[in-house]
Amino acid sequence: MKKRRAAALIGLFLMAFALRFYGIEKVGLSEDEAGKLLAIDSYMKGDFTPNAEHPMLMKTLSLLSVNLARWLKPKGGEEWGLRLPNILFGALTGVVIFLLAQELFGGLVGLWAFYLWAVGITAITFNRVGKEDTLLVFFFLLANYLLIKGKNMTPGRSQDLLYYKGAASLGLMYASKYVVPYGWLTLFYYDILNRRKNSPWIIPASTWYKMIAVFVLFFLVANPMVLHPKVIGYIKKYFLHKDVFTHHGYPFMGEVYKNKAIYTLWGVPFYYYFLYLGVKVPVSILLLLGIGMVVLFKRYRHEGSIFLLLWFFVWLIFISLPGGKFARYILSLMPAVYLIAGVGVEWTYQKLRGWRSSLSPSVNIRSIPIMLLFGGLVVLLLHPGLVSVVSLPYYSLYLNQLGGGKIGYYFPHDEFYDVGLREAFAYLGERAPQRSVVIADTPKAFQLFSKRYGRSDLVFQPFSVNKLTLDEDGIYFFLLQPGRRYLENYKTYYLISQRFSPIHVVRVRGLEAVSIYRIEGREALQQLASLVTIQGKEEGGEKQ
Repeated sequence: MKKRRAAALIGLFLMAFALRFYGIEKVGLSEDEAGKLLAIDSYMKGDFTPNAEHPMLMKTLSLLSVNLARWLKPKGGEEWGLRLPNILFGALTGVVIFLLAQELFGGLVGLWAFYLWAVGITAITFNRVGKEDTLLVFFFLLANYLLIKGKNMTPGRSQDLLYYKGAASLGLMYASKYVVPYGWLTLFYYDILNRRKNSPWIIPASTWYKMIAVFVLFFLVANPMVLHPKVIGYIKKYFLHKDVFTHHGYPFMGEVYKNKAIYTLWGVPFYYYFLYLGVKVPVSILLLLGIGMVVLFKRYRHEGSIFLLLWFFVWLIFISLPGGKFARYILSLMPAVYLIAGVGVEWTYQKLRGWRSSLSPSVNIRSIPIMLLFGGLVVLLLHPGLVSVVSLPYYSLYLNQLGGGKIGYYFPHDEFYDVGLREAFAYLGERAPQRSVVIADTPKAFQLFSKRYGRSDLVFQPFSVNKLTLDEDGIYFFLLQPGRRYLENYKTYYLISQRFSPIHVVRVRGLEAVSIYRIEGREALQQLASLVTIQGKEEGGEKQ
């Protein structure tokens, strides 16, 4: 039994890794990822302050894989080099999901949940991105597994050791991403079980103090630069949105919303993540999630039910309240989704198995409905994997049947996530005249790709400013991306798209990902005069 289970885990891990790794070089780096790569280059020179709004752990891991990629020089080397740690930890997360489920519900639920995580398109989408969320989820799950396993052990040295390992994992979680609330979920769960009259979960005060010390130690060892004055100052400015961003807003369902956490209900709408689950998660998983949810509510006193229901609903409510939202944040909810769906699969399977065993061994008319239901369960399980295979390598553009085919309408920033930007800069590298000005909202990607394509002569100008200033003698290339419409640029964005024709369009799955507009000469620039400042020279040499 153990050998078969081990073989199943290895097979699921390889499946998860393959779906995350395949075709990774076909998707160019986004602005955020370009920032990570530039920070890694600074790390190589001994400067650990760039990209200070995020901890060091992911960049430290990617430093190793990026240098490996640069040494091997495969096609798309920097792309897969930066993302390789997340791909690996994303696949390993499935193992931790299995271990956690085994503690709470048993090994079969764990295998079903691991399978759904391995083929789940939402998990794959964000595990392939060079951002911190994958490591956050991995260490969050690992910490909870270790703490819950410790709870189920007899008090003693071995139990304390598991608690310390759990605290270390929480430290590494915060060294992955500065998101305070995720640790609260663990504390809420402990508090609920601590108040139980029968077999309460009690961790002695002395053990708590040691756990806190271990937590701080691992956090600082993995992220020592958090104590640097320059980093502290930058983080403060970043979270207050001061002197860091030139653009503000988030495009959602055809509108541009304020995207700051402090705007709460006046920012991106409260129902954002509910809608994401509804239109971006395969319908088959939603059905299994619904079954699992009913099972958990029926067993609401069960410790596993408490943990998953607390995780699912507290997370959804808490993360929906701030006005600032991004789709990748939902990755930290998806293990709960797949675990609940795994409970639904196991319950359905056991029910059907029980009904089948109550009938005569021979096939008869009464067994046909049960066989059809078994077939339906198999279809529900195969469907998520088929969705992912059909969608590769552009997983983020997937939309289920409830989405009405409106790809790029609901979450354009996170659906496109700068796909096609690399190809757009490659086009400019070949075609743009010397000293041309590129107007876009991706300065780090410009810095990276202009160096990659040998065009250090190109000049970058941010698109999202209060008012653009253009020279009548300049040659301007505007890069319009549906996911980068902001409060500062959307009027100019629409004016350009209505009055000019693009010279080149990068399309992905038939959708316009990046449109390049070449605008030069006073007559052309005058068409934007209502929204920009045009500089030129009169005969006497004075500026107009």
